[in-house]
Amino acid sequence: MDYYLEDLARLEGQPKRTIGDYVEQKGILVPSRFDSVPEARVSGLPIIARSEHQQDYNGVSNLGESFRLTKEHTALKTIEGLTEYAFRNSSRQSHLVNAARYCALTGISIDNFRAQSSHSLWKIALGANLRVVADTAIAGRYHVVIPGYVYGLFEDNKLIKECCSWGSFSKDDKERMPSVFEVYEKVRRLERFDPNNCPIMELVLSEKECLFLQYHRGADFSPADFILDREPEEGEIEAQFVRGATKKQGQTFKIVKRFYSEREAPPLENEDGAYRGAIYDETYNELMYRARKIQVVDNLMGSFGSLMSSMLTHSGTSKMFKSEIFLVHEYDAELGVGKVKLEEYTKRNAQKILKRQVRDRIEQVKPHEKEDEYFRDLVRERKENACVRLHVVSDGRRAFVHRLEE
Repeated sequence: MDYYLEDLARLEGQPKRTIGDYVEQKGILVPSRFDSVPEARVSGLPIIARSEHQQDYNGVSNLGESFRLTKEHTALKTIEGLTEYAFRNSSRQSHLVNAARYCALTGISIDNFRAQSSHSLWKIALGANLRVVADTAIAGRYHVVIPGYVYGLFEDNKLIKECCSWGSFSKDDKERMPSVFEVYEKVRRLERFDPNNCPIMELVLSEKECLFLQYHRGADFSPADFILDREPEEGEIEAQFVRGATKKQGQTFKIVKRFYSEREAPPLENEDGAYRGAIYDETYNELMYRARKIQVVDNLMGSFGSLMSSMLTHSGTSKMFKSEIFLVHEYDAELGVGKVKLEEYTKRNAQKILKRQVRDRIEQVKPHEKEDEYFRDLVRERKENACVRLHVVSDGRRAFVHRLEE
């Protein structure tokens, strides 16, 4: 059991600072922290004010704003003043919107949320900021994200897959990854944490050392007990990527393609899973990732590398690592509405589709766009979520997907 989940009050309202102090006591390198603004300024070091809220440990990402202390903040003399500044500063509106949405969805008043929010003061550690996550099905496999730049999949300390938005893992980075994974495992297995959890851990790889920044709970480890060594059968499509395993016989999931009542958002209830784009409310998705057994992405960008380069963000990390299974497959109408139904829908709605072509000045409406219209119409008609039933077989390395008829 996790020491902090047993009683969240043990986090003292500041998960980053509290856990940073604990980890350092256990011999792990952590950047210097400061108890007051004057103490931080006197140090002469570059300082970052990191957002803190109790829910950060096992909850939603991207609600608070961290920022570097500069001359702009000279008038701010207290940590409380920094937090007040973060809430009123107009340049931080995206985080305020996320926090307000979080409060609306969970029934918490924004005043209470603000009262529970704070900042901790840390020395800025120079180096590559890494998000490291142990795989949930295969021991010795790790996912490494340098936000905004590159994703790497490592197994037995070797880079086996890399997707880049900008730059790549250097030779030195790759040679030093075993030491990064060693730090990750030391922290993961400290007595206050559940060693079966695969946390999303933020680390800094500097020129000489690896430092701890944050522990954010991910999904639990559930090893594969079989090897998927056959070829896809009729009706099955092989996924481009999978993280997480099913039972040998596979599992059937009811997956939401389009949510009903997007404006107010569906209730926060457990669901088997959802497709990316089923609802464009990222705060709702953040709240639901942990409740979902599977998160699915139908890749409209062709290559997996192109898709991953667009997911090197906080929300992308949550999407990939908080549900039991994360799966990417190339878009195929057979996994959605079904090719026959899509053709029938296209014929019935020929005039509607033609109007869209004229309106958007395009030569043709693509199949996935027609499918979107199909599910929108279905949701309006039935006034309930539009779902598909997918049967998934995954050993954590390969996965096959097959749509079942309703």
